[in-house]
This record gives sequence, C-alpha cells and structure tokens, in this order.
Amino acid sequence: MLSYKIDAMALHWYGTKYQDFIDYVTDFHQTFGYPVWITEFACQDFSGGTQCSYDEAFTFMREVTSWMDKTPFVVAYFAFGT
Repeated sequence: MLSYKIDAMALHWYGTKYQDFIDYVTDFHQTFGYPVWITEFACQDFSGGTQCSYDEAFTFMREVTSWMDKTPFVVAYFAFGT
C-alpha cells in the first residue's frame, strides 16, 4: 500500500489588492493547515478589470513580499511578474 504525506500546499493568486492577497493566503493556510508555497502571484486582473499601474504593482509587490518574508507558514514564493 502506498502512503503519501503532504508537506506543503501550493497556490496561485492574481488580483490587484495586496490585502486581498494576504487574506486569501491566510485563509488557505487556516483551511488546510499546511505550510504554503505561492508558486505564482501578481498584481494582475485577468477578468478584464482595471490593471495595476506601475506604482500600484510595485506597492503590491513591496507589501506582499514583506508580509511573506515574516510569515512562518509561507515556505516559498515566486512572482509571476511585476
């Protein structure tokens, strides 16, 4: 019989508000109870809404990377683009 162990869970996230990102990742962790790998994220709206300006994209990245760097359950992250 094969036995598997989950070490972490991965997620992707796209949106334009950094607090929405933080809330989503926190909820994901609380829901599943595992460390999180954020394998794609960006200040990007793929639904056709208003896109982030240059300044908004860099503010978003500064806020979320600062938060992820000090959040123990975020094991790894990789930005899709800025």
